[in-house]
Order: sequence, then C-alpha cells, then structure tokens
Amino acid sequence: MENDPGMSENQRLFKDTKLALETAERFYLLWFNDYLTTAKIAEHFMISPESAGFLIDMGKRINTLKGTK
Repeated sequence: MENDPGMSENQRLFKDTKLALETAERFYLLWFNDYLTTAKIAEHFMISPESAGFLIDMGKRINTLKGTK
C-alpha cells in the first residue's frame, strides 16, 4: 500500500483496518458461495485451516452486522 504523505497516521490506520475487514468479508462470501469445506479454501489460498476458519468467522460477523449477504 502506498504511503500518502498527506494522510495522518490515524487515517492510514483506518484505511488499513477497513481494507482488512473488507477482505475478511469477501473471504467469507467466497467460502460461503464456492467451497464446501474450510480445509479446501485453506488449501487453495495456501493458509492453515485455522487461519481460514478465523477469516471466515470474522467475515461472517462483519457480513451479519452489515445485514447483507
């Protein structure tokens, strides 16, 4: 991610956090729509099943709070 000299540290942190939350939600939706198991999505993304489960759980929470699917 580029370092914008006009952004404050708080603005950069907010932007990074927003990106992480959006990524977790997209990961959850991808799993929900396209995968049968956590193990399979973990294999495809070359991450541990535990990490995949964490991302799916966080993404589901975010998606539920937004009220969308």
